[in-house]
Amino acid sequence: MSKRKRGSLVKELRDENARVGIYEQVDHPLFSFKYLQEDSIDKYDVNKGGKPYFDFLMRLKKLSELGWKVIRTSGRHGFGMEKVSRSRIIPQKPLPPFITPEVEDLHVFRSKGDNTALVGWQMEKVFYIFYIELRHGDIYRHS
Repeated sequence: MSKRKRGSLVKELRDENARVGIYEQVDHPLFSFKYLQEDSIDKYDVNKGGKPYFDFLMRLKKLSELGWKVIRTSGRHGFGMEKVSRSRIIPQKPLPPFITPEVEDLHVFRSKGDNTALVGWQMEKVFYIFYIELRHGDIYRHS
């Protein structure tokens, strides 16, 4: 192997280690909308009433400022999370492949100060959002 190729490989490894190091220092939620089910929001007219959407974005901003430790110790109707059994989910579309049959519960964040919920899965520092429940009872059966 020539020095040039070996040097490039070392630089790539150094760059990869730097990215991992930065990721390890992150203690705030990283949200992913990649798997958001469009039919959970397509029945709402986004052109009417902009305040709820502003409130939603401000809630995400606040959650991002808190960090996972604070979120885990907050109440479920505050800034905390709760678990919901997959059997209580109303939409029957398949979940992403990383949600295996062994995963019995999904996670719920309250996206505003009311009961509007983000239903998804926390994997390490990322919260994958699958559904947004704007109306109580549209996405999962509440107990």
